[in-house]
Parts: sequence; C-alpha cells; structure tokens
Amino acid sequence: SVSKTADVASVPEPGGVVTFTVVVGNDSVEPVTLTSLSDVVGAGTAVDVTSLDTTCVLPQVIAVDGVYSCTFTVAVSGNAGDSVGDVVTATAIDDDDNEVTADGSAAVAVTDVGPTITVDKVGTTESLEAPGGPASFTVTVTNTSPEPVTIQSIRDAVGDLDIDVTEVAGPVTETTCSVGSILAAAGQEGDTYECTFTLTITGNEAAEVTDVVTVVATDDEDNEVTADDDATTNLTPVADLAIVKEVDGSPGIGMSVVYTLTITNAGPSAAVAPIVTDQMPQFLTATSVTAEGWECEITAEGRTVTCTTDALASGESATIVVVATVADPGNGNPIVNTATVGSPTPDPDLTNNTDTVSVDVVPTVLEPAASPTPSIPRTGQNLRGWLVAADALLILGIALLLIKPALLVRRGH
Repeated sequence: SVSKTADVASVPEPGGVVTFTVVVGNDSVEPVTLTSLSDVVGAGTAVDVTSLDTTCVLPQVIAVDGVYSCTFTVAVSGNAGDSVGDVVTATAIDDDDNEVTADGSAAVAVTDVGPTITVDKVGTTESLEAPGGPASFTVTVTNTSPEPVTIQSIRDAVGDLDIDVTEVAGPVTETTCSVGSILAAAGQEGDTYECTFTLTITGNEAAEVTDVVTVVATDDEDNEVTADDDATTNLTPVADLAIVKEVDGSPGIGMSVVYTLTITNAGPSAAVAPIVTDQMPQFLTATSVTAEGWECEITAEGRTVTCTTDALASGESATIVVVATVADPGNGNPIVNTATVGSPTPDPDLTNNTDTVSVDVVPTVLEPAASPTPSIPRTGQNLRGWLVAADALLILGIALLLIKPALLVRRGH
C-alpha cells in the first residue's frame, strides 16, 4: 500500500515547490523489496523520485507489516482555481521475484494571485517659458507579478485633463505608446515596456505643472492592476514690457516741459514689480511726477525720476507724467531725454524697454533799449542854454549879410 501527503494544501499561481511524504507498507505475508518510486505531477510524465530533491533511497527491504517512509520535492504549477494531482507509484518484489505495484496520490490547489506592476515616468523637458509648449516624457512599465500581464491603457492627467497618450490627438503631439503589449512574468526577459509621448503644456504664470501617467494591465484571469507615476515641468513667466515717451511742445528757457511716459505689457505673463526710470539730462530739473497706482519719487536734486508698482498685468498699460524746468543749454542744441522700464520678470524683447525724445528750447529774444525823446522845456525851466544858442545864430546871420556885398564887388573886376 502507498499513501502520499503534501506539506501544503495550495500554492499561489502560477505555482510553487511542494514537498510530498510517501509511506509504503508491506501488507503481504513475507518481506518485500521496494525497487522503484516514480512520480507524476498533473498531466506530466513519470519521474524517478530518486532523481529529485529527496530522502528516498532504493532498494529498501520492508518487513511484513512494516513501512518505509521518505520525502521528495517537486514543482507544482497551474492557473488559479486548478487542483493539481500528484501520483506516486511504488514497485516491489518478493523473494520469488513476484512484482507488485501500488500508488498513492495527493492534490494541491493553485490559488489566484493578483497582478502587480510598477510605473516610472521621467520628464525630459524640465522647464518651459510662458505661454508653454511641448514637453516630452518617458514611461517604463515593469511586471512584478509571477505571471504575464497585458497593458490595457496608458493615460495622462494634467490639471482637469485626462488624456489617452496612445493617440495623437488634443494636446498629444507625438507618441510611441500603445495598448496590448504583453509583459512576461517578473524576472523574465520581456518583463518591461517603455514608450515616450509629447504633449503641450500651457500657462502664463510661474507654476510647477505636475502630470500623472496611469497604466492599467490585466492578467490571464482578467484581474486588473493599476499603477501610476508623476513628473513635473516648471513654467517660467515672461512679460514683454515696452515704454513710449512723448514731449509736449518746445518750451522756453525757465519754462516747464511736460513728458508723458506710456508703459505697456504685451505679456503673456504679469510683470512683477516693474520700475520706470527717467534720468534728467543737464539743463532739465524734474519738479513733479504723477502716475495712478504707482509710487514715484524725484531724487538727486531733480535729476532722477523713479516709479514702481506691485505688478502690471498682461495687456495692461500705465501713464506717467513728468514735469521739468528747462535751463539754457547755451549751444542751441536740443535737450535729449531717455526713459527705461524693467522688471524681475524675464522680458523676451529688450529693444522696446527704452525710449528717447528730444526737445528744442526756444531762445529768449532781448528787445533793444528805447531812445530818449527830446522835449521842450516847460515854462519855469532854465532858459539860459536856449538864449545863448539863439544869440549865436543871430550874430552868424548878420555876418553873412555883410560879407555877401563885398564878394559881389570883387567878382565885378
């Protein structure tokens, strides 16, 4: 007779190692010699037990009513729900070489094991300037379960978007990812799957954009497993600031001149802590500055005008009015004045952050001094000078009358 027992009642799929104990009893009236033990697992072929990991040693003489016991270890495999039978067959002979065989069996159940995978996601685009652009990612799926799994879906979540990255559509511009790939059991060749995809990430302000890739896989019993991993892309804000400076009229020396500064932000991001500087040249002295919502000051004895504010949103503009007093440049040249705008927020175009205007100074025209108008003395004034002049003229006239007849007599000769 043969009896057989297993050290475990079940093994997890797809199988495991089981140790069986075999007991062979002599039920005859004379001793027998045990000559062989063979074992068949499931639908497999018979194997000599002594070739396995075993304590069985043959041949063995078994006395009447005696037993021989030994153990051996074999691998039992199957799908979840299987009951794998194991049959051992013993052969013995008596002293007349009469042969007898008997067998014993045991069954081991194969229990279901859920699939397991890991997902690793790596971003190859660390940062993007606003308003964003393409970002590429590499996804690696590894099967960590003892049986093959099949990838059913690969999706990526960015904010409120849930995207199928196996198709080029929507924000996905490139992909090598696909479904249906079969990953071999853990530790075997082909137990990993890798793909890449590129999608467009958008945003106007500074942000860490985290997107999560999720992979779903199933085993041969349709047990489902889900795993995910994330990667972060940094968005860097960009603000295109510009300034235009205008002057009103051509002032005269000592008069005031009015400058109008218009600051705009073409975005796409808000400009943080913008600052406007208007450096007064020689012959200009700033006397006042006004700008709604901005803090302005005049320093360096009227030579420097500075205005700041917390932020200038994309698409917004601001106006700053500067009034300055004009001095005489002395050389007839116009007065040139430059203003600039800047911000800690990166600016993609610095060519429009400065503007310069010139103003002609109207010279001051001096009127000639008026000549004095002679006047006739009024009654009561000193007439001595006038009387002396009148007497001189009278004497001169009498002299001319006396000289004229003498000249005529001489010409008659």
